[in-house]
Amino acid sequence: MLFISDGGYKACEKFIYKRVITPFVDIEQLEGKVISYKSLLIEWCQKEKKTFDYNVYEDTGNDDIRHFSVKLSIDDKIVSKGRATSKKKAEEKASKRAFFVFQNQISKAFL
Repeated sequence: MLFISDGGYKACEKFIYKRVITPFVDIEQLEGKVISYKSLLIEWCQKEKKTFDYNVYEDTGNDDIRHFSVKLSIDDKIVSKGRATSKKKAEEKASKRAFFVFQNQISKAFL
């Protein structure tokens, strides 16, 4: 087991960068990756003063597993839909699809 002597914050930070971040984490790749399309879309809507609504309802399909469907509306217009086994996953799917609809505008707003 490896221990860090009590060198304070700077010593700890140096150790973490040297032993964890530099060898295992590609910062440039992480910067360009979208972690949550829903968060990104909500942020964009707020920035552009657009209204948005996630209309979630239980899907009564033929599957044995319970599914949820989502209709995502922006400025009172349905722009995408998503279906998954949880509300959160369905919202994320709808958000990802909406992201690709508005990709150019979103990229301009955040770059």
